[in-house]
Amino acid sequence: MTLLKRSLRKALLVRTPENPDRSAPTVSDNTTVYFMVKCRPGTSAETFVRQMLSSVASRVHNKRKVLNYSSFRQYHNTKPGGLDALPLILTRTHRVVRSLCLLSDIAPPPVFSMNLTPYYDALIEFEFEDSPTDDQFAALELVGEIVESICGEVVTCECDKRYTIIGHPAPTRKPDSVFLTVITKTPWNRTMRQAQKYWIEQHAPIVVDNNEYLNLRGYQQVHTTTREESRLANEYSGVAFIEFGSISEFWRNNLTYDAMRINNTLALDEINLTIGSHINMFRCFDLS
Repeated sequence: MTLLKRSLRKALLVRTPENPDRSAPTVSDNTTVYFMVKCRPGTSAETFVRQMLSSVASRVHNKRKVLNYSSFRQYHNTKPGGLDALPLILTRTHRVVRSLCLLSDIAPPPVFSMNLTPYYDALIEFEFEDSPTDDQFAALELVGEIVESICGEVVTCECDKRYTIIGHPAPTRKPDSVFLTVITKTPWNRTMRQAQKYWIEQHAPIVVDNNEYLNLRGYQQVHTTTREESRLANEYSGVAFIEFGSISEFWRNNLTYDAMRINNTLALDEINLTIGSHINMFRCFDLS
């Protein structure tokens, strides 16, 4: 290895020693259903959010008895256009990931594209204590029709594992909290099950061991079901929610030298579980 490469590796990538005393994740086997929503072209961000928080929410509440959900949340961009997520999106582009791989003598992934602004504009999240019944799925389909009537695109996902790695099982209710949200795609060289196994068993410990630099308030992984009989589209491997106390806290934490080095390390490790993922900075609206 050349002196230049060693110097760059030391400057840009770092891993703290493994912590054998880290807490184990808390796992919930309930079911979470997501509607991943893209705003219809020509609709302003303000109008879209208002429609989602009023029209969609009221229709859901009208069907609350049959839906029988344990929680109902909507996640919306902190800023119109999703520009708050740009720093993390840039570090996950193919060009950056390829450079990190070459620096670390790792075979880079095939070419993939990243949207520099988030692809989806919102997430609708339903949690259920058990797998939804036929009546609950029928009600969810009606909710989907309502959402499609005001949105440009809707994709559904059923998840049957929720891991809380940092923080508490329920999202923080603080009004200023923001959630860096990653919708993961299965990488080119793994099955969904293999990618999810790496995500929780290998990647999550790296995040925990380096949290002294990242200062995350919370970190959850919600894994898409691998059951073939699922009724939903399930195009993605899962959803990660990474919580900060505020958007200003996110910026303060991620602009430090150590945090940037750790984020480079995490971006490199993420090729084992996802590439070309969708990244948003969301606020959570708990409408339960």
